[in-house]
Amino acid sequence: MIPNSELFTNSVTVNTAFDSRRLQYDVGIGYGDDIDRAKELMLEALHNVPEILKDPAPDVLLMELAESTVNIRIRWWINPPRRADDLASRDKVLSTIKKTLVENGIDLPFPTQQILFHDQTEETDGDVWRQAAPRLRSHQREGWPSGKGKIPKPRNIGDSLKLLAQERSPRDDNGKVDSPKAKDEN
Repeated sequence: MIPNSELFTNSVTVNTAFDSRRLQYDVGIGYGDDIDRAKELMLEALHNVPEILKDPAPDVLLMELAESTVNIRIRWWINPPRRADDLASRDKVLSTIKKTLVENGIDLPFPTQQILFHDQTEETDGDVWRQAAPRLRSHQREGWPSGKGKIPKPRNIGDSLKLLAQERSPRDDNGKVDSPKAKDEN
């Protein structure tokens, strides 16, 4: 127990419980890469960083089969356990690991995403039932209810955006665009 007055009036020295600190970082490799070879390369790279303690020895562990990567955790020990030493060793370890993996053809992938724009009103949407009734939508499609009405005509996204812009533009009594710029041009 330390009295509050002692904490407020005197300096406090914080002693850590251990002389060394273990750090860790997860590195993602590609699904097509050899996990054992990647782990071997990572360990070799860790042994080449002088700031890392030899005892306890660094290690690498397979941690997760994630969405776009196979995650391998690298763990290493440093001494003394100051924040500046933590950052310095992390910088050297990650730089060395990346360089070693890239030089040896191990992929360091990142997530990518593909966005497809699809107008679900188009006539050629793969409605196989259309052969029997070519102008009627005969069954429910992706997110759209089936119906007995005619199939909507395909639309161009650019044309739809122009139409929307025209609908939002203020017009005068003659149907012309009523904007300050249009008035200056007349």
